[in-house]
Amino acid sequence: MKTHRILPLAGVLASWLIAACSGDSSPAPAASGAGGASTSATTTTSSTGNAGTSTVATGGGGGSAGGTGGGPSAAFVSHFDLSQGQLPEGLAITNGVPYVGLAVTSQIAKVNVADGTLTQFATLPKPAPNTGFMTGLALSAQDPGVVYAALVSFMPDTQAGIYRVGAAGGAATLFAKDPAMIFPNGLIADDAGNWFVADSNAGAVFRISPNGQTVAKWAADDLLAGDKDKSCASAKGAGLPFNIGANGIAKNGDSFYVTNTDKGLIARIPVMSDGSAGKVALFAGPDCDKLGGADGLTSRGTALYAADNFQNQVVRIAPSGDVSVVTSGDPLDFPASLTFDGDSLFVTNFAFLNAQAMKGNPGLIRITGAQ
Repeated sequence: MKTHRILPLAGVLASWLIAACSGDSSPAPAASGAGGASTSATTTTSSTGNAGTSTVATGGGGGSAGGTGGGPSAAFVSHFDLSQGQLPEGLAITNGVPYVGLAVTSQIAKVNVADGTLTQFATLPKPAPNTGFMTGLALSAQDPGVVYAALVSFMPDTQAGIYRVGAAGGAATLFAKDPAMIFPNGLIADDAGNWFVADSNAGAVFRISPNGQTVAKWAADDLLAGDKDKSCASAKGAGLPFNIGANGIAKNGDSFYVTNTDKGLIARIPVMSDGSAGKVALFAGPDCDKLGGADGLTSRGTALYAADNFQNQVVRIAPSGDVSVVTSGDPLDFPASLTFDGDSLFVTNFAFLNAQAMKGNPGLIRITGAQ
């Protein structure tokens, strides 16, 4: 595995992400039951051990609301503990229970939406400091209750790839890997159980067979490639010294849609009759004001919804490609992943930029009225 191209990213993570941890230990989230009404599964589009129940201090729900007038409003479901490295990136919801991936600690936690407390559900391999972190989470209708997670790793000591966690939780097992897939990010399964993974470093989407044994680059294009030198974030003085291309991924109709974080755009990839990728085309953007830092992506009806992390906003993308802001500003803090559950849109507050100064508001946000 080549590592020289990605090492600058490791240095940035050392100061921005790993600094959020108080030490090498990974405290388990607070123990509690998981509540919420039962619904069908919905998904978006991040050293192993058994799930534990050690307690740490975490805040409950509530918090300031965003939005104006009678429009959408946003409020905290749960505040996470920054001092314990609880920076949530990935998100998936099933049976009314949100699962969040804590990027730095390689833990997956369940959130009790009634009181905001966390229960550790699973662990992935934890890369050594500065060498990797967990990104997207997703579910598949083919495997009820099973959670899949993407793990980024820049060094061969820890295997990058997609990991699988059984319905009972515990230690994750490696499901799929590929030498070129070192920065898997957003992931989603189709109706047949095939997985599609957006890789931010490769600027490509990988296709994985239902059993995880076959991994191949499914689509690659300049619209999926990052460009740190011309990124929307750099234009706002918040750029990073590495490329972040293909990131969030969602399916709507007969096509997959992929965000490009650097370029502030969404690309459309039609699925051909034989399952191959059609020509990658521009669907929305480029627009640094409305799609700059576009990260997680999900669909509802004929529309798409994206989390714009550097913009601290959530946007709706109409079938025409027109982009409108759903809500922005407080309480959003570097929103990363998002998914609908019933009439609520849940979003992870990654708090990535603020974490370097040991401030910010990591947690889980619920947006109501985002139709």
